Amino acid sequence: GFIGDLRHAGFNALQGRLWPGTALPALLFAVYQMTFCVVGCAIISGSVVERMQFSAYIVFIPIWSVLVYAPVCHWVWGPDGWIDEMGAKDFAGGTVVHESTAVSALVLAVLLGPRSMRSAEQSTQAHNVPIVILGA
Repeated sequence: GFIGDLRHAGFNALQGRLWPGTALPALLFAVYQMTFCVVGCAIISGSVVERMQFSAYIVFIPIWSVLVYAPVCHWVWGPDGWIDEMGAKDFAGGTVVHESTAVSALVLAVLLGPRSMRSAEQSTQAHNVPIVILGA
């Protein structure tokens, strides 16, 4: 399968089922995949600091999650994904997380251009990107 279908949208019919070909509960496997999506979003955040407004980033992440992350996740981890059917096993998320987010981060950095430069008069206080992502 290239894209998948919506039979499990909203965690529909996952409770009490095992993920095909494993002994893992399907809901646990879905949450595992979502955890990697969050990590991917954090990786991408590093490429957009001082290039994109935070509000634009908040709009971008759900769109990226559905249009980029979900299909790649299905290709690699889905029981009928084309990369899985080739025999690839990605237990640590290297393909799903690192490759998809690296390419996405590079594309964003190229599209958005150089980071905004601060003038000498402006304060250059330290930034803590994870705290900003958490909304603090």
